[in-house]
Order: sequence, then C-alpha cells, then structure tokens
Amino acid sequence: MPNEPVSTISLFKDYRDLLPDIRFVFVNLNKIPDKEIRGIAKLKMLFLLLKHVRTPGLIKIMPRVIELYREQKHEEDALECFEAMLRYLAAAVPDEIDSIVSILREGDMEDDSGYRRILELLMPDVVEGAKRALRKELEQNKREEIDKAREEADKAKEEADKAKEEADKAKEEAGKAKEEAVRNLIMHGMDNQTISRATGLEQERIEELRRLVG
Repeated sequence: MPNEPVSTISLFKDYRDLLPDIRFVFVNLNKIPDKEIRGIAKLKMLFLLLKHVRTPGLIKIMPRVIELYREQKHEEDALECFEAMLRYLAAAVPDEIDSIVSILREGDMEDDSGYRRILELLMPDVVEGAKRALRKELEQNKREEIDKAREEADKAKEEADKAKEEADKAKEEAGKAKEEAVRNLIMHGMDNQTISRATGLEQERIEELRRLVG
C-alpha cells in the first residue's frame, strides 16, 4: 500500500504537488530488541505491547514493563498508563493472572502506593476474599480477646473471693485468740474495764465471756 497520506484521499490527488511530501514510516518492532526500543517510558510500554501482542510469551514483558513504570511513577498519569497496560494483559491472557501478580510481587510492587489498587484491578475476587478473611481474623481475634479478658476477670474474682475468705478466716481466728486471752485475764481476776482497754474488746462481750467462764 502507498505510504503517503495524500495518496489515500482522492480529493487531494490534483493538488499533490502543493502538499508537503509527508510519508508514513513503517517499523518492524520484531527486529528491534526490547532494550533498544526508544522513546519516553509510556511509548516504550506501548511499543512492547504492540511487539509482543501476538506472541505466546506476552507475559514475559512484565518485568520490563515494571521497570518502565518505575521510571515514570512520579508523573501524574503514570499509574493510569500502567493500569491500562495491566488491564489489557488481564484481558489478553486471563489464565496468566496469577503469574502477573507473582511478577508484580517479585518486582517489589508491594512497596508501591498503587499496588493494592492494581491488585484490585487484576484480582478483585481474590482481594475481596482476602478482605473477608482479614475481617474474619479480626473478629476471631476480638472474640478471643474478649474471652481472654472474661477469663482473666473470672480468675481475678476467684482470687479476690479466695483472699476475702482467707481474710475472714484470719479475722475469725484473731477474734478467737483475743477471746481466749480475755478468758485468761478474767480468770486472773481483772475487771471488765481494764480488760477492754487492754484488748479493745467491748465490755458487753467481756461480760458474756465472764459468765461463760464462771
């Protein structure tokens, strides 16, 4: 086919000599090594895709695409261009989605701010499943924490009840010891008022003990 734009438009055939001699340039990308493809990063990504679009090894261009993305990642539309490339790959080789994601991880894309967005683009079901698993894990951890807190509270209450029981028992034993001392003082002829001052026991209780001793 002619490679002159004006040759394809019959209207301009009579004015061919008045128009610039502009011609299409045809380039066989298959004869150019990937590393030698020139242009800005976005064009390199496009040319790589065009070169390998009909080859069985389409997925093999991913590492180079990642390199090109990193060269332009600070540009405003870099992530959108990268997403467009990945969207095409996901449609062209749907059976290779796991491989694409694996290559993204190997290329340290997980450290990139757009990695989650890209992963959601490629594997929405997997990402949603991971989110559900995370929510389930968080809920499970929360339940375990609540159960653990309840168990610790029950244990603390049990220990407090045990401590109170021991304290009551000690108080009871102390009271018995005091009353035994009061009995001895009564038997030695000491009056109630003096015994009360010495032991702190009320005189009414001392009198009750005196009657029991007597």
